[in-house]
Parts: sequence; C-alpha cells; structure tokens
Amino acid sequence: MARNRQRAKDRKQRQSRDNDLGLPDAEAGSPGFPPLAGGAPPDDLGTAPPPVDFDEEPDDDEEPDLGPGAGDVAAPVATKKGGVSRIVPFIKACWAELQRVQWPDRKQVGQATAVVLGFVVMAGAFLGLADIVAQRIVDFIL
Repeated sequence: MARNRQRAKDRKQRQSRDNDLGLPDAEAGSPGFPPLAGGAPPDDLGTAPPPVDFDEEPDDDEEPDLGPGAGDVAAPVATKKGGVSRIVPFIKACWAELQRVQWPDRKQVGQATAVVLGFVVMAGAFLGLADIVAQRIVDFIL
C-alpha cells in the first residue's frame, strides 16, 4: 500500500513539474502519439531511431534486428494434448495479478453502489416518462 502512495506522490510531482514547464501530460499522451507505458518518459528522449529504408531488400542470411529486448521473450511452454501444463502458470499469473489489485474498502463500495442505484432510478424515471409521452402521442394520432 505504501508503495502505491509513493507512486502517486511521484506522479503528482512529475505532473506539476511538467505543467510548470508547459509539457503535455505523459500519461495521457499527446496528439498523434499513444500514452507511454507506465507514464514515465523514456530516458533517451534526445536520440532518434535510425531511418529505415523500406525499398531495400533484406538479406536472407541475416536475422532481422527486432530491437532491444526482443530476444528476451520466453519460449512458449510445451503443451500436452489437453493443455494441462499451462494451467499452473496461468493460475500463478492470475494470483500475481490479484495481488496488484487495489481493492475498494467498504465505504467506497457503498458509494459506488449508491451511484449506480441513483442512475438506475434516474434512467427508469426518464424511460417511464418517455413511455407515457409516446403512448399519449400514439393515442392522439389513432
């Protein structure tokens, strides 16, 4: 929990610093560019990737350069006929993801429930009123 608070503080400091400099919000992205993963700007902002010549034919002898980290991807797990060997890693990944979730407390759940019920009542009232008006218009026409 404390780690998340520290991240929030760091994010607020970064946003206030960027706002003071007139920079766009890194998490929201800027027009034409997707948001950055994790909201943190990359370390190499001043360097541009080398130009790519799309007209050049690649050599069949060379392996293509897929960029940094491309070879770090783990090979897929060899599966048995029913995929049983994939169940344990899947459950471990699910458990790890559930550990990262920020679960709401009782007060937040109550507030969210009240908001949902409020909107349901408002939508029901609107649709009921629209039904009555439509019924009267149809009765007047007939």
